[in-house]
Amino acid sequence: MHPALVVASLISAVPAFSQDDPDRPVAMSPPLSPEKAASQMKVPAGFRVELVAGEPEVVQPIAYTMDDRGRLWVVENTNYPDAPGVAKDRVLVFESTKGDGKFDKQTVFWDKATFTLGIAVGFGGVWLGSPPNLLFITDRDENAVPDSEPVKVLDGWGSEDTHETLNNFIWGPDGWLYVTQGVSTESLLGPPNTPDTARVSISAESALYALTPKSEHVSGWAVTSICEHGKPTAALFGKLVALAQNDPLPVTHKLQLRFT
Repeated sequence: MHPALVVASLISAVPAFSQDDPDRPVAMSPPLSPEKAASQMKVPAGFRVELVAGEPEVVQPIAYTMDDRGRLWVVENTNYPDAPGVAKDRVLVFESTKGDGKFDKQTVFWDKATFTLGIAVGFGGVWLGSPPNLLFITDRDENAVPDSEPVKVLDGWGSEDTHETLNNFIWGPDGWLYVTQGVSTESLLGPPNTPDTARVSISAESALYALTPKSEHVSGWAVTSICEHGKPTAALFGKLVALAQNDPLPVTHKLQLRFT
């Protein structure tokens, strides 16, 4: 079982209502330390919560993933709610050098991320959802040091709703990378420098995209009328059921790009 990532807020106790918005209630209780927050979590029998990292080692984590070496990759998002914001956020790598499950080593993989909501590691590098861009940072020797500057694989993702833009990356059992977009964001997608007339428009609808790094295909796998934030796993399950039943899969959009 992988330990949970727990980070306690550093927000100080404030009055019951915000001075900027008197109708918006805010927390009155003081913040807990990361250790205290972990100790007070209630989990089912047989489970436990272990602190992996806390402030100040990691600040405002928004997304994370684990690679095949057991390293934990975490994206910070101190730009929120500004998107794209400025190039200041970090991609951190936590590692257990002794193999005992305790993450005793921390590496800053990259420290120039703008507003970012998604991360995946695979196919020789790191994939980041940094609207308006889908970025790829090469790390072919897997030493948690970028081999080169980020490459814009796709662009055109909107961010007018910062909760429902490009997010929540997950590798499928088919070797494709699945990402989502929520219902309140409008996007016009394509490889960099693609004219608007050749781009794919996603407007006022949720979408699940599948990308395959081994070929030139990026497909819009499904479009729905509900918010897709956080739902790629459920969508993958639906796809597997459809495959088992020999049902046709809904492919609503296709893009072509060359990835090297």
